[in-house]
Amino acid sequence: MKSSSIILRIVQGLVVLGMFVASAPGVSHAFDRDGERVRAHSFGLDHAVNDSVTAGTDANDWHYVELMRDGQLTVTVKVTPGNSNPTISITNASGEELVASSSAPGGEHKLTVKAVAGVYYIHIASGTGESKYTMTAHLE
Repeated sequence: MKSSSIILRIVQGLVVLGMFVASAPGVSHAFDRDGERVRAHSFGLDHAVNDSVTAGTDANDWHYVELMRDGQLTVTVKVTPGNSNPTISITNASGEELVASSSAPGGEHKLTVKAVAGVYYIHIASGTGESKYTMTAHLE
């Protein structure tokens, strides 16, 4: 057997094995679709975003908003349950953290920054357990 046909059979076997593993019942293939800044989801000003973060599998959520003018950007995040303690921060387009919340359990987090037109990212990092949240952004 030629070495190229051996390599081809090995590659085919790995592909088949990958198909079985990917479809095996009970096997978790968690993929955090918004777990990094480069995969942030866009959202509009004054529109609510409902999502959650969970320690371990979905520990980080990234969202971004594009501002067409300068102003005071206020991001409000209402967190439930009351005993969870996520950290919320706003970064600019280059990744510099502009403001971060305390990790106070539950309740409402309100972060405000003086913003120039451009893209701003909101990072929500899980604390303990699952934190469901509703987030809005407003520009004055």
